[in-house]
Amino acid sequence: MIYRKGLIFLMIVTVFTIRGNAQKRVGHTPYKYYAIEDTSSVYNLKDSIRFITTGSKIKPTIFFIQGSNPNSLFVKKDDKFYSFVNGIFPFMELHDRFNIVVISKPGIPLVIPKNGYFWKNIPKKNADIYYSCNKKDYYISAIKQVYDFMQKENLILNDSIYLVGHSQGYGVVAKYAALFPNDFDKIVCMSSSIYNIPAIRVNKLNKKSILWQNNQTAIKKSLDSVYHVFENIYTIAYDTTLKYHKYYATNLTLWQDLTIDYLIQIEKPLLVVYGMNDIDAIDNSVLPVIFTAKRKTNLSVFAYPNYNHNFFSEEVDSENGKIIKTIHWYEVFIDVSNWLLE
Repeated sequence: MIYRKGLIFLMIVTVFTIRGNAQKRVGHTPYKYYAIEDTSSVYNLKDSIRFITTGSKIKPTIFFIQGSNPNSLFVKKDDKFYSFVNGIFPFMELHDRFNIVVISKPGIPLVIPKNGYFWKNIPKKNADIYYSCNKKDYYISAIKQVYDFMQKENLILNDSIYLVGHSQGYGVVAKYAALFPNDFDKIVCMSSSIYNIPAIRVNKLNKKSILWQNNQTAIKKSLDSVYHVFENIYTIAYDTTLKYHKYYATNLTLWQDLTIDYLIQIEKPLLVVYGMNDIDAIDNSVLPVIFTAKRKTNLSVFAYPNYNHNFFSEEVDSENGKIIKTIHWYEVFIDVSNWLLE
């Protein structure tokens, strides 16, 4: 397979603020912005569920579920607005083929100045909403509410709806597809472990153990620490005297749930995508064995040699010895989109 260099395109936009179920086009772009009331009764600190979608014609739709970074959907810099979405998708190619839906992070404004990371630019109230809602079950509820809203408004085709998640979104998508098996026609999970956060940490330590064999005693202590935290996760999460209790309380389902339990429940066509230099996702290589043992035939796997978590490749410049990084997000997502339309 031959790949070209990928470029990240950022689109200048003008942003409108809206309320309720109304929608506004975002400047001259193909984006429409919606804000709907969060009807979930699970969380005390609530926010509207905000999402953007592209185009006005009914066509196949991709729901894209983000990773863990609490980015805004647009970033303001030098009085101009930029969309992070165009840095993810090969936009012009996909715009002709799909509507794309991206749900905003809870508590994170549609637009954030400068770097777009919430903790540097938004009030404590917004950060509290984010911490309260940054849980797998919140994102599943948000997806369901957006899905139901778009169905009610006749904004999606019932036989061409696809759910795609990257990194943290991998586990969210897997659990959603197991809980609501009839909502989406195909499922794509990208760049994360088939287990959970402790498994990712164990994988990283195992890699260090192989590379640094003279330091395995120290690595063993680190492994024991991961096991200890996992065994006592509920105590740690809810003991307010502990320094990091809020982190573990927020990420409890990300620590506790085993994604593989949901993957094997999925009956719809399932595509798993990962870079073989991504230690977070390296255990995806055993999925074909597991699915074959379960006599399941709905799995496809795209494994990309030399790509990392975000599908960058690295090579050393023969002339100056510097590492050259090349992004392949576009090429990977074109492969994904072709699979979706098969």
